[in-house]
Amino acid sequence: MTCSEFRRAFHPGARDAEALTHLRSCADCLEFAVALDPDCLFVSLGGEELVPPGGVDEFVARVMGEIRIRGTEQKVASIRGGRTRYWWSLAAAIAIATFSAVLVFRPAMTPETVPSAALVASVAADRAIAQTIVPVVEHYEADDATIIEIPTQSDDDIRVVMIFDESLPVDL
Repeated sequence: MTCSEFRRAFHPGARDAEALTHLRSCADCLEFAVALDPDCLFVSLGGEELVPPGGVDEFVARVMGEIRIRGTEQKVASIRGGRTRYWWSLAAAIAIATFSAVLVFRPAMTPETVPSAALVASVAADRAIAQTIVPVVEHYEADDATIIEIPTQSDDDIRVVMIFDESLPVDL
């Protein structure tokens, strides 16, 4: 078969034995045939009837077995990765819970109720300053004021007096 005869007789899907022989031997006709039907490239490789050893059924069974093996490998890999994430998440949750419990339920870290000497001196100094700043009212008469005096057991004790008068300054 010549190149011109091949090109006139060729159509996509043609599997003539003479045309296949010419196709395998002529590179120009192979390019022409592949441009019209890309399957011709694989047909030109050779072998009129390619049957795998053991038959098609055995070949399909082996391929399906390999697919199942790959699927199982992927499942096992994802389970292992999932377990690792699970354990790290569990460890993080335990750490956060422990830290939170320490912050919330820690015992009061205050010293005993006995005041130190520095604290007593500081309070005494604050009282001395407060007594010098606040004026002492010994006599007060107003028509709108309400005066309340809390009596004491002896005259040496401090008397508490409350004066309710809106005309008085706030700091008095």
